[in-house]
Amino acid sequence: MRIAIVAPSSVPFVIGGAEKLWWGLQHAINQQTGHVCELIKLPSPERNFWEIIDSYRRFSELNLEHFDRVISTKYPAWMVHHGEHVVYLQHTLRGLYDTYPARLPTRLNPIPAAAQRLVRLLRAPALDRSALPDIFGTIETLKHAELPTDLLTLPGPLLREIVHTFDRIALDPAEIRAYHAISATVARREEYVPEQAQVNILPHPSDLARYETAAPRSIFTISRLDRPKRIDLLIQAYIEAGIDIPFEIAGTGPEEDRLRAKAEGQPGIRFLGRLNDDEVIRHYSEALFVPFIPQDEDMGLITLEAMRSGKAVLTTTDAGGPTEFVRHGETGLIVEPTAKALAEGFRQLALAPPRTLAMGQAALTDAEEVNWPRVVTALTAPLPSRPRRPRWLLLNTFSAWPPDTGGRQRIYHLYRHLARHADIHHICLVPPGQGGTWQLAPGFCETRVPASAGFCVRAALLHKQLGVSAWDLAALRHAADESRLTELLGTALTDADRVICAHPYLYPAVQPLWQGPLAYDAHNIEIDIKRSMLQPGAASDAMLDELRDVEGALCRRADIILACSADDHARLSELYGISPASIIVVPNGVDTAAIPYTAGQDRRQLKAKLGLPDQNIALFMGSWHRPNVEAAQHIHALAPECPDWLFIILGSVGMVPELAHPPANVIQTGIVSDREKHVWLRVVDIALNPMTSGGGTNLKMPEYAAAGIPILTTPHGRRGQPLEAGQHCLEADIERFPDILNNLPPDLNDLARAACERAGRVLDWSMISQHVIEGIHT
Repeated sequence: MRIAIVAPSSVPFVIGGAEKLWWGLQHAINQQTGHVCELIKLPSPERNFWEIIDSYRRFSELNLEHFDRVISTKYPAWMVHHGEHVVYLQHTLRGLYDTYPARLPTRLNPIPAAAQRLVRLLRAPALDRSALPDIFGTIETLKHAELPTDLLTLPGPLLREIVHTFDRIALDPAEIRAYHAISATVARREEYVPEQAQVNILPHPSDLARYETAAPRSIFTISRLDRPKRIDLLIQAYIEAGIDIPFEIAGTGPEEDRLRAKAEGQPGIRFLGRLNDDEVIRHYSEALFVPFIPQDEDMGLITLEAMRSGKAVLTTTDAGGPTEFVRHGETGLIVEPTAKALAEGFRQLALAPPRTLAMGQAALTDAEEVNWPRVVTALTAPLPSRPRRPRWLLLNTFSAWPPDTGGRQRIYHLYRHLARHADIHHICLVPPGQGGTWQLAPGFCETRVPASAGFCVRAALLHKQLGVSAWDLAALRHAADESRLTELLGTALTDADRVICAHPYLYPAVQPLWQGPLAYDAHNIEIDIKRSMLQPGAASDAMLDELRDVEGALCRRADIILACSADDHARLSELYGISPASIIVVPNGVDTAAIPYTAGQDRRQLKAKLGLPDQNIALFMGSWHRPNVEAAQHIHALAPECPDWLFIILGSVGMVPELAHPPANVIQTGIVSDREKHVWLRVVDIALNPMTSGGGTNLKMPEYAAAGIPILTTPHGRRGQPLEAGQHCLEADIERFPDILNNLPPDLNDLARAACERAGRVLDWSMISQHVIEGIHT
């Protein structure tokens, strides 16, 4: 196997037990087995809230599919996703777990408004890896929000809840194939591993290359000089013991100056600083015994190094890992963590060298049982096979990424959430030069098949005949003749459990190849949409006849149909004679985590901060789609009647030639980035949905609601939406828009808050996807 050990690189860099484990394990795998092993480390500072979040994010995005197995041992490295991921647990971020200050709350209460969406995400039931983009996206919005000064503290309850959530997702049995821990102490700690996980206790040896023996001349200890190692308690106990044998302390750390001051005037105590491996080996060999008394240590590699050197170990009852190796009175002493008890331990071991040396020999025998062959055998053992996940093949005529149009948003967000339940392969037909395969989300990949030159010529001719863009209609007629597409379909269908057609246009290509379960994701009533777009004529009539036949055949063949609204549900049933029981309503939703909620007073402040005009701003968003063009024309018509308003038309609809001359108080931005769109969503005073035609449901409505913008919509624009007029939005015929805009009611913020809450409950894609799964199962 090609094995990757994945680990964080501390900032600033220090060498400790974790580094010794990684180096020793990599060397053992490469030298003692037929496998090859690489150590992959990413810089992981953890000095503040944002450094910790960024470290978790970087590991979550790491792609190590070129390895056969991945081994991680600690946070945040275990965020990496891999099908053969083995955890060899050292510890979590202890300052947010077992050493979290008792004086601090463990959960936010009350929850500040800016953090409410994030906390709702963190506390959602059954979270898995598909939630990570939403969580990271929502955390990112905190950078632009007005926050309480102590919200992002380290340690603090918000960061604690975030890190616990990340670790739960990363260490879930769905992600991890086998659990090992370096000690029983680690495995027993609360919330370190899932309750149902079976953890194999697997202590590891040091990476020291050899061990030596020599005549004892000192007491020796080595560790990082910080408070948890309790070197100050050892110094006090040594002084109280009143023994002559020198006490040598190796290591560096933040407590060094304080410890030197405590030992001042004690000629028997020597600080050695940092030692190289040869020096460490020599000092172990010359020691009579090794005291090591950390508080609740994970494993205590010093203990095993001392025992492997044939030395007795003095430790304490609360030391954690070391107590698992030391047998009291046989391989060392385990005493109470007090200066008095430790001083007595120093005297017992120092004043009876023959007995102490005998303990050391017994310790050597015990330590030889902890070896690299045993560790490597466990970590590289064959893993039991997993139940096969369902495999779904999704077909369409455009890519899902980037999700910058309504259709792409539906495909990307709905199916990345459905990928929690099945492996989804999206195959789409795209223009030449755009081919390739991409992993869009865990379990959701996309293959873009470039169309042939001949297909492009036929699509261009059809465009000329029909007077509208005809890529999808050309696919209806000619996709079955695209050899690259049909060859890929033939291969992909061999292990597929279900085919889903998003739109009907690739159904003729797959229909002769597939007789298994079939679903139709009806973004619209395609025959109605195309009829409204095409001009009457022989070519249009022939095209519409073909489309009606194909859409009807697909509806009758599908065992389940996803309709965007109740109106579409009724229309499909009526148009094609389909049983209503085979159709479920799957509305267009919103990625609520990615859209920052902004309250009314914050909008006014942000508008001033950005230097925007001190006037009311109305927003409409839309792509270059005929119903959106008609809606933008309505805005052109009503804008002169609302001279105190500035109208922003966002998206490619503003690039349509017939909209090239907007009124003076209308700005058409064209296509913008998500980042710029989110800025507009945070500053406008009202969102418009002046739709008077089109099928399906409008994705812009859930986005408006999630952002906390008051909404003014037509009845047609609200079709299929779970947002009620008067409770969540204003509704009026298009002719009444000017009057309403010039005389806005006072309760708009109440409507906006209610709409946002409603969107989070029923319009988030994660909720919608669960409805789809239930529909497929029944």
